[in-house]
Amino acid sequence: MNILPTSASEFPLSGNVRIRQVAQFLAMTESTVHRRVKETGFPQPVHLSSRLVVFDAAEIRQWQQRRTAIL
Repeated sequence: MNILPTSASEFPLSGNVRIRQVAQFLAMTESTVHRRVKETGFPQPVHLSSRLVVFDAAEIRQWQQRRTAIL
């Protein structure tokens, strides 16, 4: 799978984003995002319907900033 990171300027500041956008922004695979969801501290997805799952963009940005500060 080819992962092209989404630049911070392209990733929304707020609103809902799909898992593919999250994976690109965080430079990880969608499978890794699914694994991270099971970890404490990672933003939890919102199920808008049985097939539509989104994440809060602001929460993803905050998680990424905390992760960067630790590294």
